[in-house]
Amino acid sequence: MGRGGAAESPGRGRRLLHLGLFGLALTAFGLWLGYLWLNRSDPSAWQRDWFCFYSAGERFLETGPVSTYVEQCIDDYFWLYPPYLLYPYALASMLPPLVYYGVAVAASIVLTGSSLKLLAAALPSRSFETIALFVVGSAALFATLVTGQHSALLLVGVAGALWALRDDREFTAGLFLGLVGIKPNWALFFIAWLVVTRRWRTLGGMALVGAAMILSTLPMGLDAWRAYLVAGPAGIGDLLDPATGEYSYPAHKLVTFEAFARSTVGSYSPAAGQVAWVMLELLALVACLSVWLRSPDVRDQLVITVLVAVAANLYVEFYDVLVLAVPAVVWWTSRVRYRPGTWRLIGAAAASIWVWHWIWAVSSPGPGWPSLVGGFLAVWIAAETSRALRPSSG
Repeated sequence: MGRGGAAESPGRGRRLLHLGLFGLALTAFGLWLGYLWLNRSDPSAWQRDWFCFYSAGERFLETGPVSTYVEQCIDDYFWLYPPYLLYPYALASMLPPLVYYGVAVAASIVLTGSSLKLLAAALPSRSFETIALFVVGSAALFATLVTGQHSALLLVGVAGALWALRDDREFTAGLFLGLVGIKPNWALFFIAWLVVTRRWRTLGGMALVGAAMILSTLPMGLDAWRAYLVAGPAGIGDLLDPATGEYSYPAHKLVTFEAFARSTVGSYSPAAGQVAWVMLELLALVACLSVWLRSPDVRDQLVITVLVAVAANLYVEFYDVLVLAVPAVVWWTSRVRYRPGTWRLIGAAAASIWVWHWIWAVSSPGPGWPSLVGGFLAVWIAAETSRALRPSSG
C-alpha cells in the first residue's frame, strides 16, 4: 500500500491480527446499530452529538443564528461552534434525522479512509495495512461514528497537510490545515507552528480557508459572532466552576493534561493537581519550541504539533483521539529513525491509549473514573522530542 517497495505478504500471525482488528470494528459498530434498532422508539438512545448539530441547523433556519447559540440544541447540549458551521447543518436538517445520521457515518468512514490513503502516499511502507487497521479498529473511530462528531474531518486536514508538505506543496498543506478551523482551539496550535517555523505559504493557505469561512458569515451579520463569543465563555463555564476555580467537567470524557492531572494527583490534592497540570503544559511548550526550532523534518514538526494540540488543549474529548492516527502512522512507518528503546516506548504509550479507550468504551464509565490518556501522551511527547533532537539516519 503506498509507493516504494514491493508488496509484502503478511505472515499467518499478521493476517489473523488484521482479521481480528477488522472484525472488532465491524462487531462494535454492528452492535451499536443493533442497539439503535432495538431502541428506535426511544429518542434518548439515538440523539447523540450529531442530533445537537442537526437541531442547531433547524433552529438556524427557523429563527437565525443568535437564538441557536442561546438555546440548548438538545438537553444539556449547546451549539458552541463558529457561525460558519451552521451552513452545512442547515442543509443537513432538511433530511430526516436518521437519514442525516447515516450520511454523517458514511462521511466519517470516507474521510477516515481518505486520510489513510494520504498517509500511505506520504509515508510508504510495506506494513502500512497493520497500522491502518489499528486505526479502523480503534475506539476513537467507533466513538466518532456513534456520536457523529467532526474528528474524521480534523484527521483528513492533518493527514492531507503531511502529504502535501512531504511533496513540498506548502500552499496546499495550508488549505488542508484550514479544515482544522472547525475547532478554533485546535487551529491556534497549528498557527503557532507555522509562525515559529516561518512556513508563510502554508500559513497563507490556512488563512485563505479561514478568511473564506469567516466571510461566508457576512449575511448573518455581526450579531452571530457576538452570540458565538458570548456562548464560548459560557461553555467554558461548564468546565470551570467560578466559585472554586476548579475544573469540574468529568475528567473521564477528556484526554488532556488537565484531565489527567485533575483525576489522578488532583483527586488527592487539588493544589498538587494544578501544579502537575502547569508542569505538563510547560513540558509541552518546551517540546514544541525545541522541535519546531531544531528539527528541519516536517514529520517531527507535525507530530509534536498534533500531540500537543490534543494534550495541552483545555477541551479535547475522547472521539478526537482519532487524530492521533497521524503521529502513530509516522512512528510505525519510520522505524529506522528511532532508537529501539524510543521506538518501544512510543509503541507502549500508543498501545496504552488504544487499549484504555476500548476499556472506557466497554465499561461506560461515570464521574470518578480517571483520565489516563494525558499521562500516556506526556510519555509520547517526551520520547518524540528526544528522538527529534537526536536524529538518526533515515
